[in-house]
Amino acid sequence: MIFCAFALFSGRRRLGRLVKGMEQDQVCGQKVRIHEFLLTPFSAGLFCPNIVLPRILRKELEAEELEMVLLHERTHIRLGHLWFCLLWDILQILLWPNPFFAVCRNDFQEDLEQICDRVTIRKSGRDAYAYGLLLLKNMRLLNPEASELKRKNATIAFAGTDGYRDMRNRFSGIASFTPYRRGAAGGLCFVGAVLLAGIFLLILYGSYPRYMPVREIALYQEQESGEAQTIFLEPGSFEQALSWDEEYIYIRRASMDQLLEEYGIEGERFWISFGGYRKLPSMGGSSSSVNVDYRGQEGKLCIPYWNNESDFWSALLKQMP
Repeated sequence: MIFCAFALFSGRRRLGRLVKGMEQDQVCGQKVRIHEFLLTPFSAGLFCPNIVLPRILRKELEAEELEMVLLHERTHIRLGHLWFCLLWDILQILLWPNPFFAVCRNDFQEDLEQICDRVTIRKSGRDAYAYGLLLLKNMRLLNPEASELKRKNATIAFAGTDGYRDMRNRFSGIASFTPYRRGAAGGLCFVGAVLLAGIFLLILYGSYPRYMPVREIALYQEQESGEAQTIFLEPGSFEQALSWDEEYIYIRRASMDQLLEEYGIEGERFWISFGGYRKLPSMGGSSSSVNVDYRGQEGKLCIPYWNNESDFWSALLKQMP
């Protein structure tokens, strides 16, 4: 995991430093970074994303064409694609033995690119044909000589390095684009969200309990030999002797003495463990306990205790699926 994280995030760090060192300019009323390399426009950065534009496109494209290029990159940012790529990296680090995260990265990036193409066409108000022509023009400007394509290694952003196959898939997606209605898309998303919520609630309330309340209590007493004597009392056998609420445990001495005598616990100092839960299946749990010393005390004791279930980590474990 450490080596995988170093390989992935060191590349991100180098890219961030490279982008910060680029010239900044205003294009179509928006701040962009300008670079001299024959690379397609791209966006980088999570909290303060930057759009990077090659100087040759800045020089050769018309204002309307530049606006569409910038709209494409803003769409990547608005749809959270940069965060999705970060999530992919995190999953690849956590599940590093799984080779499919590396094998399928190119397909994942192609999916993001095709989604961005469709949304950009929809928001620009232009047709898919004009968008495809602009993409071809960008490729021609970034690859002025076909013989230098391999040497330049210039690729479309988010499309990987398998040039022809990726370009064919991308242009096929652009050619098959048909305008969609926002209302229909919103309704489909709403229905999907309702179905997901219903499935979540079904699993939550139809599954076995996430924990089992502890109903018995335990009495501990250390013997002179150094061994600990432990007795577990089931519900129905100790209610006359003790009870508790959220802050105090109440011990009725006469009934407790009778209970101790019945189970052979001598002396007036012992521990009581009570309440709490057991996590299923055997994932730990929590309980509260008090040290009882009622020598010379009254017939009824009121002992404050710390409720372990109020601890954050204990409460988190209790609510985990």
